[in-house]
Amino acid sequence: MTEQRKAAKGNWDEDFKDENKEGDGGAENKDFRKARFSSMSKPGKYVVRLVGDHVNFRKHFKPYIAKVQDGDKDIDPAWQAGFYPPQKSAVNIINKTDVWDWNKMEATGTGTLEILEKGPSVFKHFANYKGIFNVIPSGKKGPDFIIEVKIPKDEKGEYIRLKTEYLVTHLKEAPFTEEEIKMIKEDGGLFPLQEIYKSTPADKMQEMWDALSDAQKVAPKRDWDKDKPKTEEAPSKKVEEKMEDSPADSGDDLFDGEETVTSDGSDADDSAELF
Repeated sequence: MTEQRKAAKGNWDEDFKDENKEGDGGAENKDFRKARFSSMSKPGKYVVRLVGDHVNFRKHFKPYIAKVQDGDKDIDPAWQAGFYPPQKSAVNIINKTDVWDWNKMEATGTGTLEILEKGPSVFKHFANYKGIFNVIPSGKKGPDFIIEVKIPKDEKGEYIRLKTEYLVTHLKEAPFTEEEIKMIKEDGGLFPLQEIYKSTPADKMQEMWDALSDAQKVAPKRDWDKDKPKTEEAPSKKVEEKMEDSPADSGDDLFDGEETVTSDGSDADDSAELF
């Protein structure tokens, strides 16, 4: 069995500069029973607090479901055949939606530790926050974020999920409370994202590919690659920015040497040394 690549640890300063990344939405990962995933599958407003490092990866939904990294193209038969795996990112969050008081604009309880998995149309806003305020959005001085999900319906009243829109707004600085820190530690720490999102083994992808019919192995034509070789990827695609102004914050001096909660069991770096 071939070695699986771990998901790449993210960098808020460098990620999402390249707008040649598309795809959105997060499907639940069933590989880790303990992990909880924030689906945001219904329209509405969700309040979340990012926690720790994010990871970047790619994800196939067709012709099979698989997770791959940027360097896996040569071992991924679907990618070689023209099925382009969308860019995804994931981060631990405290989901405060169910304990949020919209009149006071604050949480009335602890919230739940979950994994937020979305595409660049969501994560780019988090990176923009870091770029504007020089504050790590998932660190000690990070804010709460409101993610509003809008999903249009067709004439039959059914959701058109491919047209889902995410509006992201940052709120004020939201230091971790003692109750939140206790909740995360008692829950076993942050979910190990680099392990959860490591590549599907090459032999497994080949097995799934071999099980497909000839028709299923034909990649759909995309607007940007008509009359172009399949090795070329999508052109740059503008992602609309929707962040409201807030007072500038000072640099995020996160790390006081106290006990840490890390996402992968390794030595914590700046964005993971939270508590």
